Amino acid sequence: MDWCEPRDLRDWFSRLFSLRSLTFILIVLFLAVFEFRFDWMEKALGSYLSTTNRQRPETGEIWETDHETQQALNLLNEKTIDSEVLQRSARGAADLSDIISLLADNQDVSISPDHFISLYQRLSPSIRARIISPTELLKLRGENQWERTLIRKFGNQFSIYLINQNRVLREIVVADSILVQIERRQVIFEGSLEEWGAPPDRIYPADRFFSALSTLTEDMQSEILAQSEPILFAEGRPVRVGFLSQLQTAWVDIGFEIADGTLRRVIILPAREWALWRLRSALEMEATGFSPIVTNPEDPFEQ
Repeated sequence: MDWCEPRDLRDWFSRLFSLRSLTFILIVLFLAVFEFRFDWMEKALGSYLSTTNRQRPETGEIWETDHETQQALNLLNEKTIDSEVLQRSARGAADLSDIISLLADNQDVSISPDHFISLYQRLSPSIRARIISPTELLKLRGENQWERTLIRKFGNQFSIYLINQNRVLREIVVADSILVQIERRQVIFEGSLEEWGAPPDRIYPADRFFSALSTLTEDMQSEILAQSEPILFAEGRPVRVGFLSQLQTAWVDIGFEIADGTLRRVIILPAREWALWRLRSALEMEATGFSPIVTNPEDPFEQ
């Protein structure tokens, strides 16, 4: 083959239309047509990149986007699984306090009306009345529109929604005082108030305690003794009432000492601190012969 520069135009044409040149041009045209028809180059390159994908470093915007997408999918899958587990646990709850303990902030569960009614029946009558009256619940049940119950926790607020499809028939905001009563319920200590830990200056005869309690408003009475049933229906009779002197939260444990023959036991119930402070003021005023004075509920107990 002559690799020297062509000498004239005839030499140019003879080289251009030689068999070798024509064969090369035909091959190029064939590959081009084949590429446009079957995209074989893209497929071959994609197959190569896919095969060597694990050996290349995972850097760049595409990799970051893929990582973020995968993390979002994993998080969504975890939340879906957690939600399903939460729903199953809620459906198996035997008490409203079980559902309250299940819910974290900004979480909710949905249960059937029958299940909610069964949880409602397990509450004490005084707590039931403060959530929703049985008459109103019967009315909603009788109208046959109540389809599901949504229980939601948002911050410190606990709400119950009685729903017909997507329409809220009744919204119930449960006060924190009721929540404490539902969550803690009653605790029984076998022994006397002194053995429980109540100091002598925080122990009062039961008749004096209930007499002073009756002088307060109904709202304050409910903040001190929201559930009277454990005391009213206890075996034996209440003889003394006491509470602890160390007050570190907005709620204080009150101990009701029950005498059943020679046996002593203390039924412990939570009470609101500021309401109990007013009750103690009433007890002290009663002991000195003065009328109870209503003072600032924000003032702490004397230590």
